Amino acid sequence: MENSYFLRNVGFHFILALVGWLFKPILYVYPFVILLYGSYFIFKYKNRNNETLIACAYVVGIEVFIRMTETYLLYESGKYLVIWFVLLGIYFRGFSSKSLVYVLLLILLVPSILVAVNNYNFDLNVRKSIIFSLLGPVTLFISAFYCLNRTVFLDEMEKIIQAFALPLLSVLFYVFLYTPSNVILFQNTDSNHDTSGGFGPNQVATALGLGGYAFFVLFLFFSKNFFQKTIFSIFSSFFLYRALITFSRGGLITAVLMIVAILLCTYFVGNYKIKFKIKMVAVFALVFGFFVFSLSVYQTNELLLKRYTGKDAIGRKKASMTSGREDIAAAELKLFYDNPIFGVGVGRNEVEKEAILGISISTHNEITRMLAEHGFIGIFIFLVLFFNPLLIFFSNKINIFCIPFFIFWFMTINHAALRIAAPCFVYALTLINFKMEKKSSLIQYGE
Repeated sequence: MENSYFLRNVGFHFILALVGWLFKPILYVYPFVILLYGSYFIFKYKNRNNETLIACAYVVGIEVFIRMTETYLLYESGKYLVIWFVLLGIYFRGFSSKSLVYVLLLILLVPSILVAVNNYNFDLNVRKSIIFSLLGPVTLFISAFYCLNRTVFLDEMEKIIQAFALPLLSVLFYVFLYTPSNVILFQNTDSNHDTSGGFGPNQVATALGLGGYAFFVLFLFFSKNFFQKTIFSIFSSFFLYRALITFSRGGLITAVLMIVAILLCTYFVGNYKIKFKIKMVAVFALVFGFFVFSLSVYQTNELLLKRYTGKDAIGRKKASMTSGREDIAAAELKLFYDNPIFGVGVGRNEVEKEAILGISISTHNEITRMLAEHGFIGIFIFLVLFFNPLLIFFSNKINIFCIPFFIFWFMTINHAALRIAAPCFVYALTLINFKMEKKSSLIQYGE
């Protein structure tokens, strides 16, 4: 990535954030721009260089920003766009016969749909609940169907990581514009909407954590000169810093685990020179990470430290270390125990859970949601999803990106379910056949 190309993209995504902050209505056209340009991009090159994966990565990167600014016609537009681009990719480049396992998983969703339709009045709300509950798994299965055994070379992976990183800059810039760091006030140890751009801290922290990881990868593998090394490391630090002060722990912890994983995976497949570089980077990351965390603790009057140690603002131990998520998971497990075969039916989890807890609250854990709504079929689906990437990794340990992507998927579905498209598409990237060498290509994108 040339410096000028990178700076143009930084400027463009800063302007997006500025427009989103000052005059949001202009951004209503942007999802359509992504749809049209992404489709044109894939059609033009007939997906010869994994343009579909690049387009999907961009959608994943920009989705939370579009939600933060409420500049969407469909709340789940990110998932619809990913599905559309993947279908275009399948049209041009086909699929592996091994991918049919994900078609099976898709079919296995049907029994719980029938349970929901047969046991409850099939009104508008039920239809909406079914679509909402199914859209995440469908996005994941279709993406996985496309990605399984698909060859991706190192230079193509660079473009995919760039496609994640650049639109996530709009999220970073927006939270700074919404609440500059020098005027942040912290009152308690709860997740902070003010430092999350006025949107859900869980989703924002997830996006910021992914941005921190993406820029760290660009720094580690794809920085061409001193300028890029400096700017990539700075952006990575700012992403992680802003993820920290959302007070939503899941996104930050996930990002740190991904960074540790990419360092370890690279270290174990590298030669002596690479091992030495990884050691130096690990020391640098540890020292700089400690500095960023210490600065954040100081800025928040030690409330951040209390948040991560499960205490309230005056230092008392909280009754729940997970902000009540264990109660939600327990209620969903009870629904599974009471309906172990086919579950309570797709979309019925929220209603049935309200009867147990006495309040209406959305799920945060995709695993327990699947068990509640799909019963034993949900267990089978999860086991396939969990072990397939691991089997692929152990048959091709050169795929250093597999485990970090797997961590992102697994951690995210445990604290944010499949509310955004990111874990759906990132899971699919664990299934690719990664090649460390670069692919000779006559096509260049904007460089």
